[in-house]
Amino acid sequence: MSYIKSLKFFCFFTWWITFFVAFSATNAQTLTDSLRKEIHLGIDETINNQFSKAEIRFRRLIARYPEHPAGYFYTGATIQAEILDREDYARQQEFDDLMEKTVQTAEALYDSLQNDPWLFFLEGSAH
Repeated sequence: MSYIKSLKFFCFFTWWITFFVAFSATNAQTLTDSLRKEIHLGIDETINNQFSKAEIRFRRLIARYPEHPAGYFYTGATIQAEILDREDYARQQEFDDLMEKTVQTAEALYDSLQNDPWLFFLEGSAH
């Protein structure tokens, strides 16, 4: 593996591990137990390069919770992991669109879920 590719993987997986630890330790206001469980499983699948399985899981979250930014964000994160792993940027626009949708759905929930840290995390990470 080239030095640049190794560095990309290190940065990407450092972010995932940091998030996973924070995610596990935090009691999220808007994330139900079933939603958190699905996210955990999808993160594990992504880390284990099971991109198709993770993407299907996260797209089901979008179908079940279309107004919540989590499904859009994690689907995009999985696509980004696949892009970096394969060094194939054909899905870059799809990733960008999902991050934009994450921002839009997070902003739409600010009035109803004031001070929810997950909205801030998801929107900030999508930028």
